[in-house]
Amino acid sequence: MGFDALIILASYLLGCLTAGYYLVRWRSGKDIRKQGSGSAGATNVGRALGLVGFAGTFLLDLAKGALAAWLAAHFGLGPGARLLCALAAVAGHIWPVQLRFRGGKGLPLSWVCC
Repeated sequence: MGFDALIILASYLLGCLTAGYYLVRWRSGKDIRKQGSGSAGATNVGRALGLVGFAGTFLLDLAKGALAAWLAAHFGLGPGARLLCALAAVAGHIWPVQLRFRGGKGLPLSWVCC
């Protein structure tokens, strides 16, 4: 159980790597959360940086979710712990600790659940 919790925490921290926030900060020096919808997600980044910004953010966000799922599978976590890893990665995306819990909206979760 302790090891599972460690992988779940790692999944949350992966989710906290908010690609859209850092991409916009790097490209324009601005805080994406103060523009458009106020979200650090791909749609709002696309409004600020165009299609390339949207695609980059979307792919990096997808990659961090895939990496969390891979970690859970690689370390042989059970189905319940794997689900918690996925939810932790999404929670990290929505509520990243380093951005004072203001990140993206977690829309890909609806795609996974449906």
